Amino acid sequence: SKDIECPGDSICRCCDTSEFTELSSTVQGNRANVILKRAERQLLNVRITQTVHKLNSLHKEKDCLNSNIENVVPPTLAEEARARVRKSESSEFLATKERQQLKFARLVHKTTKESKTSSLPSECISKWVKNCSDRLLKDPELSVLAKGLNFATAEPEIPMSEVIAQTETACRKIPQREASTLRAEVTALLSRPRKPEDNLTKEERKALKSFQQDKNILILPADKGRLTVVLNKQDYKQKCAALLDDNTMYVKLGKKDPTSKFKKQLISVLQRIEKERGLNRVQYRQIYPTTEVPPKFYGLPKVHKDGVPLRPIVSCIDSITYKCSKFLAEILSPLVGQTQHHVKNSQHFVELVKDQRVEVDEELRSFDVTALFTSVPVDKATEVIRSRLERDQSLTQRTTLSPGQIVDLLEVVLKCTYFIYDGIFYQQIHGAAMGSPVSPIVCNLYLEHLEHIAISTAPHPPLWWFRYVDDTHTKLKKAFASEFTDHLNSLDPDIKFTFESEQNKSLPFLDTLTVVQDDGSLNIDIYRKKTHTDQCLNFHSNHPLDHKLGVIRTLFHRAETIITDQQDKEKEKDHVVQALKLCGYPNWAFHRATKPKPPQERNTTQNQSSTKPNRGLVVLPYIKDTSEALRRIFNKYGIKTCFKPTRTLKKLLVAPKDKTPKESRCGVVYHKRSEGGSLQLA
Repeated sequence: SKDIECPGDSICRCCDTSEFTELSSTVQGNRANVILKRAERQLLNVRITQTVHKLNSLHKEKDCLNSNIENVVPPTLAEEARARVRKSESSEFLATKERQQLKFARLVHKTTKESKTSSLPSECISKWVKNCSDRLLKDPELSVLAKGLNFATAEPEIPMSEVIAQTETACRKIPQREASTLRAEVTALLSRPRKPEDNLTKEERKALKSFQQDKNILILPADKGRLTVVLNKQDYKQKCAALLDDNTMYVKLGKKDPTSKFKKQLISVLQRIEKERGLNRVQYRQIYPTTEVPPKFYGLPKVHKDGVPLRPIVSCIDSITYKCSKFLAEILSPLVGQTQHHVKNSQHFVELVKDQRVEVDEELRSFDVTALFTSVPVDKATEVIRSRLERDQSLTQRTTLSPGQIVDLLEVVLKCTYFIYDGIFYQQIHGAAMGSPVSPIVCNLYLEHLEHIAISTAPHPPLWWFRYVDDTHTKLKKAFASEFTDHLNSLDPDIKFTFESEQNKSLPFLDTLTVVQDDGSLNIDIYRKKTHTDQCLNFHSNHPLDHKLGVIRTLFHRAETIITDQQDKEKEKDHVVQALKLCGYPNWAFHRATKPKPPQERNTTQNQSSTKPNRGLVVLPYIKDTSEALRRIFNKYGIKTCFKPTRTLKKLLVAPKDKTPKESRCGVVYHKRSEGGSLQLA
């Protein structure tokens, strides 16, 4: 096709042979297929002939218009008009070319029947999949797991109930007449559903089903890094049991469920606060515990350590204190970060240190708190928070609760540290409840209090101290580094700090690497731990295209905003491109993601967003092509949409937690058949 001159290349751009020439027949057999293929070629020839004729007619019309312009307007105006037409032609040509390249890429993907990870180098698969089980993994099984646990498979059919539920949510936010029209448009679209294209091969589908049926293994994400780990279930249970047998950390409660006891404590405090008018009726019902689902314990494998131990995790989702914890987190979160030592993110850290220097008698050192959640003293932390709330002049703007009432609720939530594992209940002895949304905020506030004492009372305080949760980046005089470390560990017997000194004049912090130059200036680069695998969202995952392009933009933005040396920036971008290509990203995706948006288009988008009414947001399951059509419908009514994948490998394969009985689940609709056969919902 490269040898075809214009107008042949225009023909290639305007002909969509993928659908126009596709024929099908109920007659089976090789002879029927030969006839269909011949007919498709003949139809394509007719289409090309018609297009050539149309192009010739357009060229003649164009020449005629050019001659008419010269007869009607002065030559200078005629030349200006031609220049504008050429500019418009060029702009339209580039836009059309980009659309056709995208279409061609989709056609290539559609006609490719092989797995997209089958050609991965063996070292990539070994980086992305670690088999610690007795099961011998075959190539299709490795291929599935190498896609990553966030890989979303195509839906076998459109989840109608979820789309309808979100549509009804949107209809409650718009006038009744518009709601009726919206329902009709959505119904019309769903009545002619387009079956989602499968993004797994037949062998990979069989491998996925085989994993789901195998009850002797567990598939889990690694504790650090994008890595999928396969464990023997028996080995996993033994490692969990070893963790829970630690009598200094956990106490075994037995099979009796203590949920009702903790629920009564929480309800008692809520009722008292409501009587004191600290909560209105709406807020009371919002955080009232309606379920009795216990927090669930599980472990994630630390593949970077010998023996692959587990990191203990507790999930508090849908537990009795979960809604109350989220409510308290909204009230307390504005208190975090009101110190000069707080770091918001990596970009903020770079802004703080990029112009600093490290002299010969100074060194960089980072401090880390050991087991922060299970170490923080709850009683001391709540008193610190009470003091902060009493001094907070903006508290009344966020809530009607008094500082004492907030602390009363907080104590109930933080001390609700029980959980279930394998049908047995346990309770955490020390620290704040793991998995509770408010616990990170409480730990953060207590460390702010502790760092204030440490710096203000140190004989020789650090020259700078920057902290993100429990990780710190400090500059100290070499002569006083050990003295300050001892001082830090003497402040609270429950909180113990470990430290890491700079190696080869460099020190990692978050995802940055601070390098001290020979002249004392600092160079900042991207830091990757040994557990980093360079695995990102697979391009063939059933995610919206915007999500995939967002991966490219995010990694490129990180390189631009964190790295201080221009050569290092280019090196990092090359690394990102090579890593993403292994995840299936084509060249056109990089061009499209990094292409700057024209100013005129940016202004148009901003004007449209400012003139359209904002009537809320709906979250739709992502089904390729169908979801984009739904977005266009909702946008007409001023309703914003976002998409979420529903069938990720994590949801299909990862199940380490105790299952919640059906009768205890919340946020579901129960249905049953009446005696007459009609459907009843409850």
